[in-house]
Amino acid sequence: MNRHTSRENAYLLIFEYGYGKFDTLEEMQILASEERGVMLDEFGRALLEGVANNIAEIDSVISANSRNWSSARMSKASLAALRLAVYELKYTDTTPAVVINEAVELTKRYDMPEAAAFVNGILGSVVR
Repeated sequence: MNRHTSRENAYLLIFEYGYGKFDTLEEMQILASEERGVMLDEFGRALLEGVANNIAEIDSVISANSRNWSSARMSKASLAALRLAVYELKYTDTTPAVVINEAVELTKRYDMPEAAAFVNGILGSVVR
């Protein structure tokens, strides 16, 4: 599995995680695998667990960089992309341009077209 696919699969589970319907990450991963074929490799699992373990700090960074937008006003799809990207920017050595590009592409695929510019703007602010 390449990093793009791993990241996308992690994104899908981070999106689900945002609804808080699961008791554990393991339960969520098992159901996603069995019911929808969403598999996580080591990289994807690290992303999911990293976001889950650092969610308060990640959300704080998002809030600080999203002027006049609370996370409650953001779509769940955009919020999942931002959470994943902020985790990668803060805790991994992935190049910021790659992180931002991947987040924008995920947003284009899973959210409204105008949401991509919103996500790009917030992540640009985070990087600066």
